[in-house]
Amino acid sequence: MKLSKKIMGSVVVIILFFCLSTFGYSQEIKVGSVHPLTGPRALPGIESHNGTEIAVDMQNSLGGILGGKRIRIVKGDAKDPEAAASETERLISTEGVKIIFGTYSSTCGAPAHQVAGRRGVLYFENIATEDTLTQRGNKFLIRFNNKGSQIGEMIADYSANFIAPMYNKKPTELKMVVVRLNDAWGTAIGGTAVKKSKEAKINVVGDFPYDLSVIDFKAMLIKIKSLDPDVIVFNSYATDGINLMKAARSIDLKPKAIIGSGVWACIPETGKALGDDANYIYDIESGFGVNPKYISEKAKKITAEFEKRYKEKFGVEPPSNSYLAFWSAWIALHEILTKTSELDTQKIRIIASEIDISEKDTNTGMGAKYAPTDHPDAGHNLKSTPIVRQRFNDKLYVVYPTKFAVCKGQKDPGWGKKKVSDEQIINWLKEMK
Repeated sequence: MKLSKKIMGSVVVIILFFCLSTFGYSQEIKVGSVHPLTGPRALPGIESHNGTEIAVDMQNSLGGILGGKRIRIVKGDAKDPEAAASETERLISTEGVKIIFGTYSSTCGAPAHQVAGRRGVLYFENIATEDTLTQRGNKFLIRFNNKGSQIGEMIADYSANFIAPMYNKKPTELKMVVVRLNDAWGTAIGGTAVKKSKEAKINVVGDFPYDLSVIDFKAMLIKIKSLDPDVIVFNSYATDGINLMKAARSIDLKPKAIIGSGVWACIPETGKALGDDANYIYDIESGFGVNPKYISEKAKKITAEFEKRYKEKFGVEPPSNSYLAFWSAWIALHEILTKTSELDTQKIRIIASEIDISEKDTNTGMGAKYAPTDHPDAGHNLKSTPIVRQRFNDKLYVVYPTKFAVCKGQKDPGWGKKKVSDEQIINWLKEMK
């Protein structure tokens, strides 16, 4: 009898374990993450995936989505446009995902979005900025980040209204050169910067598109030096942006202000490659780090939890792209995908159109209100906006818009004079208190 009871007990345990395992499995939902994980866009792509992963971890700890389903993230490598399309198709066809997060890159995002849209799969775009991405009638695309044209407009705004007065110049006396990638992303940002700067009466003396394959920038920069610009905009990715800076210093090209409107200006690798020469650079894009006085206690708690988990999991402080990807995914997971228990992409798309998150409830300066499917910019975040930050000792400090600022913009002292002490930074921060 004793043996029988033991056997019966073991059988019950096995049955219970099987039931719990089956229940756990039935309560899982797979979501895709399609970012560049290899190739020239890999660095920011990995950062974006990592931010998405932390959002998934945090929401799982709160009970998952769609009525309590645990989220499992599956990756696709959008290393180039062709791979972005094929990996998106693989995740849909093979993995069975109906929700995807990506893509960071506008060039890779366009084909990925198209595949998902044709299959009725929700695509939450975190960082890609090309304007037309949300103007192609894709009813299943939702973008958190601002458009490239908004960044271009901010470049013109800040240059005319802050950089020019800083040097006692009128906008008409300010000479600007825009150096930009000749892809869709560069056209959206750099092309708009040229157009809007001219409208602001800034003297745009040069517009220099270039190909990503360019390695030696000296010839182009020597020509730019002859134009004697006050402001140079480098609308570049990672390696090319760093190489442009190195080449600019090698020929002593020294404008009054260098504006980065892309990856290179905010990533840690820029500081490693340039040292003190990375100080005083302006970074204009969607970002994070707005004045804590402006954001809600709720946003502060979410931000702190994200930062804690990110450092524990990846061993470094979260970079800018990770913040943006996190907030994009967090709003999707926590504010949209918890409001229904059904995996009905059309219904979820309607829910996405109904949310209205205050700009005070993130630390990016952006809230979230997604344009409905009948809007000409369907799926775009109507509360998106870029911010202006200035870089000191590998940290980025918001300087504009004023309501978000933690300090004022500072004059660039030129090559070899850019070392900044912690005391200087503390004093600049105090000026805004």
